[in-house]
Amino acid sequence: MAETFGVFYTTATNAAFLISLCIIITPILDSLMHGRRPPTAIMLCALLSCIGTALMVMQDRFTLNLGDLLILGAAFLRAVMVISTNRLLKDRTISSASLTTVQFLAVTGISGMVALAVDGQAGFTFPASPQFWGALFFLAGLCTLAAFYIQNVAARMTNPTRVSFLMGTEPVFGALFAAVLLSEEIGAVTALGATMILISTYLGTRYSATVRGRCTPEPSAQNLS
Repeated sequence: MAETFGVFYTTATNAAFLISLCIIITPILDSLMHGRRPPTAIMLCALLSCIGTALMVMQDRFTLNLGDLLILGAAFLRAVMVISTNRLLKDRTISSASLTTVQFLAVTGISGMVALAVDGQAGFTFPASPQFWGALFFLAGLCTLAAFYIQNVAARMTNPTRVSFLMGTEPVFGALFAAVLLSEEIGAVTALGATMILISTYLGTRYSATVRGRCTPEPSAQNLS
């Protein structure tokens, strides 16, 4: 929710950079919760990824406003979610599908209450066009529900630091889809930033795998229903 409101009040450029800061926040929180100092190699990889993101998205002068602060809060909450999901699923019999259902219903209920409190009944007036409902179901079904499930499966199978690094490749995929679907050009600076993100992700995930072992594997298919 913080990310949604943040995007409304700030630019997509600022939002893309600030949300990527969860790559740095996650290993710091994870290490502090385990009573140890964040590994220097992990922090350097996270910093490299953030610099790469900045190169990809920052074309103009960077300034902070209310939306930027909300995105910063969303980056912190995303880090908390990845760590808490890993801890919740570790050594538990709860399936990723069950947790995803709870998360989706919670997001739907809380967002609905906020919309009702802020906009009243007018907030639930939707266009009747098929294009709107098609886009809505695409965003809710694939970009939210499916993303929750995939993230929960990943959080169970690996550690939070690796998850945050992999999620940090979001700007790279955004640039690729923009080039393929919207015919946008990828300049040299954007390509350099994407390369830095991919290198940092590769190094960060490899190093984090040596620091912490894998978590409990995903339950068998019959337990996911």
